[in-house]
Amino acid sequence: MTTTTRVPRAGHRPADTYQVLILRLWREGDPSAPEGPPWRWSVEDPRTGTRRGFPSLAGLASYLEGLTLTAPSSPEGEIR
Repeated sequence: MTTTTRVPRAGHRPADTYQVLILRLWREGDPSAPEGPPWRWSVEDPRTGTRRGFPSLAGLASYLEGLTLTAPSSPEGEIR
Protein backbone atom coordinates (compact mmCIF):
# COMPACT_ATOMS: atom_id res chain seq x y z
CA MET A 1 0.00 0.00 0.00
CA THR A 2 1.37 3.43 -0.92
CA THR A 3 0.81 6.38 1.37
CA THR A 4 0.75 9.85 -0.12
CA THR A 5 1.54 12.80 2.08
CA ARG A 6 0.50 16.17 0.74
CA VAL A 7 3.26 18.72 1.07
CA PRO A 8 1.82 22.23 1.24
CA ARG A 9 3.16 25.06 -0.88
CA ALA A 10 5.44 27.49 0.93
CA GLY A 11 2.95 30.33 0.67
CA HIS A 12 0.33 28.42 2.63
CA ARG A 13 2.13 27.86 5.92
CA PRO A 14 4.00 30.09 8.37
CA ALA A 15 7.80 30.14 8.03
CA ASP A 16 8.24 28.49 11.44
CA THR A 17 6.50 25.32 10.24
CA TYR A 18 7.62 25.10 6.62
CA GLN A 19 10.90 26.06 4.96
CA VAL A 20 11.92 26.01 1.32
CA LEU A 21 15.61 26.37 0.62
CA ILE A 22 17.62 26.01 -2.56
CA LEU A 23 20.76 23.99 -1.88
CA ARG A 24 23.80 24.46 -4.11
CA LEU A 25 27.04 22.54 -3.88
CA TRP A 26 30.17 22.75 -5.95
CA ARG A 27 33.88 22.01 -5.82
CA GLU A 28 36.25 24.93 -5.60
CA GLY A 29 40.02 25.04 -5.64
CA ASP A 30 42.94 23.05 -6.93
CA PRO A 31 41.74 20.05 -8.97
CA SER A 32 45.17 18.45 -8.70
CA ALA A 33 44.98 18.13 -4.89
CA PRO A 34 45.16 14.46 -3.81
CA GLU A 35 41.63 14.48 -2.38
CA GLY A 36 40.32 16.79 -5.10
CA PRO A 37 39.09 20.33 -4.65
CA PRO A 38 37.04 20.95 -1.50
CA TRP A 39 33.28 21.12 -1.60
CA ARG A 40 31.40 24.35 -0.88
CA TRP A 41 27.71 24.72 -0.05
CA SER A 42 25.14 27.49 -0.07
CA VAL A 43 21.45 27.72 0.76
CA GLU A 44 19.10 30.37 -0.56
CA ASP A 45 15.66 31.36 0.64
CA PRO A 46 13.72 31.79 -2.63
CA ARG A 47 11.16 34.06 -0.95
CA THR A 48 13.73 36.66 0.12
CA GLY A 49 16.73 35.89 -2.09
CA THR A 50 18.91 35.68 1.02
CA ARG A 51 21.87 33.38 0.39
CA ARG A 52 24.19 31.89 2.98
CA GLY A 53 27.46 30.11 2.16
CA PHE A 54 29.33 27.39 4.05
CA PRO A 55 32.93 26.21 3.61
CA SER A 56 32.20 22.94 5.43
CA LEU A 57 29.48 20.34 5.57
CA ALA A 58 29.52 20.64 9.36
CA GLY A 59 28.68 24.35 9.09
CA LEU A 60 25.78 23.63 6.74
CA ALA A 61 24.48 20.87 9.02
CA SER A 62 24.72 23.15 12.04
CA TYR A 63 22.76 25.87 10.25
CA LEU A 64 20.02 23.43 9.17
CA GLU A 65 19.85 21.97 12.67
CA GLY A 66 19.37 25.48 14.04
CA LEU A 67 16.41 25.99 11.70
CA THR A 68 14.75 22.80 12.90
CA LEU A 69 15.32 23.56 16.58
CA THR A 70 13.26 26.74 16.27
CA ALA A 71 10.34 25.11 14.44
CA PRO A 72 7.61 23.22 16.30
CA SER A 73 7.83 19.45 16.04
CA SER A 74 5.64 17.75 13.46
CA PRO A 75 3.27 14.86 14.04
CA GLU A 76 4.90 11.52 13.35
CA GLY A 77 5.14 10.75 9.65
CA GLU A 78 4.37 14.26 8.42
CA ILE A 79 6.72 15.49 5.72
CA ARG A 80 7.86 19.07 6.05
